[in-house]
Amino acid sequence: MKNIGVIIGLGILIMTNPVYGQEHEAAENEHGAKHEEFKRHSILLEFGYTHIPDGFEEVEGDQVVWVPTIGLSYVYHFNHKWGVGLITNLETARYQIVVDGEDITRENVFIITAVATYEILPNWGVFAGPGIEIEKHHNFAVLRIGTEYIFPIKHNWYITPIVTFDHKIDYNSLEFAIGIGKRF
Repeated sequence: MKNIGVIIGLGILIMTNPVYGQEHEAAENEHGAKHEEFKRHSILLEFGYTHIPDGFEEVEGDQVVWVPTIGLSYVYHFNHKWGVGLITNLETARYQIVVDGEDITRENVFIITAVATYEILPNWGVFAGPGIEIEKHHNFAVLRIGTEYIFPIKHNWYITPIVTFDHKIDYNSLEFAIGIGKRF
């Protein structure tokens, strides 16, 4: 049992110790031009609103539903064009939809999707993938399609507007968000 603690401790020490290899943050090529190391990981925090066209609120007469949404995403980039990631969103409101003639309440909906990403043009990407919408009353399968345009800041930080369409069997949603992210 004592050996397991030593092994875990050594493992943590090795993983947290900086590794110096062939790549450097800003290296010069043979022509003297500087280039940055390719950052394979990115994380993004987003804030926005999701429109539920078929949704309605319990208040009579209010048929336009916009739900505040918070999201967190992680993407692993294989190269400059392709990546895979996990996108999570939390819709922080209560609304209703009709499924098979019955009103179903949706409250604090959590959505998680596994996506593939592709950069169409520099800084402009698209993503798509399956997922699940989890809620205490009823869960739905989701197909997510979206796009984002990255505005780089300094030190691998960026700001991005995001548009996401979620297709579910019984209803759809459209999200508009602004995110702040970091590549590392």
